[in-house]
Amino acid sequence: MKVFALTSSLLIISYSLLAQNSTTKIQYELHYPATEVNLSIFNSIGNKISELVNGPQGPGSYSVSYDAHNYSSGIYYYRLETSYSTLTKKMIFIK
Repeated sequence: MKVFALTSSLLIISYSLLAQNSTTKIQYELHYPATEVNLSIFNSIGNKISELVNGPQGPGSYSVSYDAHNYSSGIYYYRLETSYSTLTKKMIFIK
C-alpha cells in the first residue's frame, strides 16, 4: 500500500506494512533547510505509543522502520512534524 501526501515542507512518499515480520516502513522527504523533525506513532485513542525520530534533519530522503509486533491489529496514526508543518496519516496494522 502506498500513501502520497504533499505539504509545503515535506512529502510523505509511502508507508507499507511488511506482513512477514510486522515491520512498518515510513519514507519521507524534506525539501527545506535543516529543521527539527518529530515522527511519532499513536493508537486509535490518541496515545503516543512510539517516537521514531526526534531531532534535527536537513533536506533529503529518509526511511524509518517500526517494529509493530507488540501491538494488536487495528488503526494507528503516524504524525510527522517539522518546524514548517505537521502531517498526520492513518495506518492499519493487520496481523
